[in-house]
Amino acid sequence: MFIGKNRGFFRRFQKEVLNKNNPFTIYTYIFILMAFIILVMLKFNGLSLIYKGDALSQHFPSQFYLIKTINDFFFDFARNIESFNFKLGFGSDSLFTYYHYGLFDPLNILLIPLKNVDPVVVYSIRIIFRLYASGVCFIIMCRYFLRIRHEDRSVVSISLGAIIYVFSNYPLSSGVTHPYFGYSTILLPLMIIGASKLIRDNSKKMFVITSFLSIVVNFYFAYIIAFQILIYAIVYIIKVTKGKNKRFIVGFRLFFRGIYSYLIAVLLSACVIFPMIYGIVNSIRNNSICIDLPIITQRHIVLRYFFDFFKIPRAGDAVTAGIAIVTLFTISLLFCSKGRTKLKLLCAIVVVAVFVPKFQSAMTGFSYANYRWTFAVALLVSYIFVEMFDELTGLNNKENKKMLYVCYAYMFLYVVYAIHLFFKKSYPESLVLAMLDVSGLIVFLSYTYVLVYKNGNKKRRYLIAMTVVTICMSMCVYVGKASIAGVLAKTKSVRNMITSRELIELSNVSGSIFERVDNSDPRSMNFSDIYGYGSSSIYYSIENKNLSMFNLIMKNSKAAPVTLMNNMDSRVALDNLMSVKFYVGRKKIPYGYEQTYMKDVYVNSNYIPFGFTYDSFVDYKQVRDYSSLDLQELMLRSCVVEGVDKNIKNKIKSGNIARNVEKIGDNLSVKLSLSGKIKTSKKINLVADLKANKNGELYLHLPSQDSFKNMDKLEARVNGESNRTNFTKKNTRWYSGETDSLINLGYLKKGTHKVEISIPSGVEFDTKDMSFEIRDVKYVEEASKVLSKEYLKKISTNSRGFEGEIDVSKDKLMFVSIPYGDSWRAFVDGREAEIKKANIGFMAIHLGKGRHRVRFVYDRPYQKIGLIVSLGTLLLLGIFKLYNLISKKSV
Repeated sequence: MFIGKNRGFFRRFQKEVLNKNNPFTIYTYIFILMAFIILVMLKFNGLSLIYKGDALSQHFPSQFYLIKTINDFFFDFARNIESFNFKLGFGSDSLFTYYHYGLFDPLNILLIPLKNVDPVVVYSIRIIFRLYASGVCFIIMCRYFLRIRHEDRSVVSISLGAIIYVFSNYPLSSGVTHPYFGYSTILLPLMIIGASKLIRDNSKKMFVITSFLSIVVNFYFAYIIAFQILIYAIVYIIKVTKGKNKRFIVGFRLFFRGIYSYLIAVLLSACVIFPMIYGIVNSIRNNSICIDLPIITQRHIVLRYFFDFFKIPRAGDAVTAGIAIVTLFTISLLFCSKGRTKLKLLCAIVVVAVFVPKFQSAMTGFSYANYRWTFAVALLVSYIFVEMFDELTGLNNKENKKMLYVCYAYMFLYVVYAIHLFFKKSYPESLVLAMLDVSGLIVFLSYTYVLVYKNGNKKRRYLIAMTVVTICMSMCVYVGKASIAGVLAKTKSVRNMITSRELIELSNVSGSIFERVDNSDPRSMNFSDIYGYGSSSIYYSIENKNLSMFNLIMKNSKAAPVTLMNNMDSRVALDNLMSVKFYVGRKKIPYGYEQTYMKDVYVNSNYIPFGFTYDSFVDYKQVRDYSSLDLQELMLRSCVVEGVDKNIKNKIKSGNIARNVEKIGDNLSVKLSLSGKIKTSKKINLVADLKANKNGELYLHLPSQDSFKNMDKLEARVNGESNRTNFTKKNTRWYSGETDSLINLGYLKKGTHKVEISIPSGVEFDTKDMSFEIRDVKYVEEASKVLSKEYLKKISTNSRGFEGEIDVSKDKLMFVSIPYGDSWRAFVDGREAEIKKANIGFMAIHLGKGRHRVRFVYDRPYQKIGLIVSLGTLLLLGIFKLYNLISKKSV
């Protein structure tokens, strides 16, 4: 055996490290070992700790912004910190955008010395440090409870409990996929201490401070943590009031103490929470998405949760608990022993949560059930391990029996479940599952052997060694599975992504952040944070509602209006309207774009500068029922204004609202390879042979997001060039009112063309639902010349807005392609001007004839009142504290 051959080393290790009364030391040594295994295996496989998807497109780019902001705050006295980011998605509020990505995270202090370090390394350091901090907070919590109960547990059990907590599935999956999820594993143990002190000693300080931190760092998870604390507090109050006179009244007082203490934390954080609530309320996320939840969770989800509970952590899996299998024995021992009612009751609540979707929905604040609350389960199970491990190692064979029977029953059911899955899955997935299940069974039997046949100190040493070794092995398998699944981004690919010579050069060539870039790379939605150019894309949690509505009304197939916009689908009319000057990509080159000296970079020959002017307007009420294609053509002729007043009507001419009356059949003939209602039994290609009678943009129109049933994305090849579009269906959590789908397939010249649509098996559709349309775009050239004549020049920006000069030959409307919001104020020659909502979600102001100085100022809503409330609360707390000190001295 390993221990037998290395007994001398193990004894020295035990003498020098394990016997020290310092769980932090032991935890640190083991943590370094685990982190070393993960990082070495990642390095060996050429992988980073950056998950593909949200981490690569959101969290990693936001790091560039955070580094700049933190350094500006400390070294430039916050003079250059932006209230509004003009570069991102036509402009976005900095607080609303970056709050969820660690804008107020105290651990960001690490970013100061790491400013010039490789961003991939910095990202990994931030994740590893959060993991480490989670374990430290767990140890602090354990030591607190042992101290107040005047009990003792071995430092090894506390250290191993911290390791089990940190290297369970939630921190390694959700906490790495979305790094800000990791705050919850740090703050929950501290808030539990704060709640315990509040209930037990009437000490509010720690509870208020930790609650304040949770809200300021991320109020979404502050809500989830607060819900967990509420459950814990109720259970604790039930326990401490048991047997007391007037139990209900005492319990109510304790409960009320917690409520008003949390209210103090909310008021202290008002400077952040007030504007953030406004930001969410005024985003499309506020639109209620009704999802009918069943009363009881579906059977296969329940079975998966409980039988995957002790499996190896799985990258990208938010459901699996993934906790070390040794905790199966400690949980079984808990329920086979007397006492510890509080822990048993909390376990029962977890079971209820798993079985009741509406309970999960309430805990997470979403209308759908999800498992973002399971960090609390990891904490509970790890703490049970600390409570029961010393007792487990001290049991004799007779005392073992009852606990082992429970474990045997669980493992028997686990084997039955595994066999069921084995025959349900296809080869080779079934073989991989079988190997992992067999390995889990072997580990379980190894633990059982030690518990049955070893006694005393030898049993203890074996259990410690096996726990460390099995978690080490789990980390190897975790990285291996992540590598096979392809969920982690390759380090080389990420470094290439952030060091593109073309994009660096493009950022230098671009004369203004308002000379915007349309980048076809699906990873590029937040590239403006990396390269600093003005972008027509955005992908962060909170998006301006007016921008979202624009994308909905204009049927932008490259936008999911809840959170993301990957440009304007390269529709030339919309790109010109939004002052897009450059296109980056190798295919689907929009009309009017010409190759530059930079590879895959094209410049718009019909570019319309930011702040251009219209000499005519159209009332949106008159054209509300127009198709999005008719609207985009109209907006290049006249400004579409909401709330037209007499001043505009009297001084600016009314525009022509005639629609495009060309018949589709006159310009395009289509012959499909299939017709009628079709249900595919295998993957097929639907071919459309097109004959275009003129040049133009080709559009595919579908009457519903579900026109292709059981198909989430459409992959089309136009003359060999691929084009992918995602559908946002009603049954998805991202649905925000999308109806039909309009897809730009690119600019085509007169002649014959072929469109191939790849359709997987099991898809139902009707070819009658598909309609192709080609739109002439020659009008763009003339429109751009007219609109470009008079525009805002000498533009300068600052942390709160922008200003410039303009000379107009007559009364006009100056269009500002920044999403409309109540936060903006406009000044013309020093006098405030009314801002109109224009072109379905943006801004315009009226200018009289002559030269003008125009200034736009951004004032974040509720920021000032929030700051007043925060400072006022802090002042009152200070006065109250001073009063108490004076009162004590006088006594």
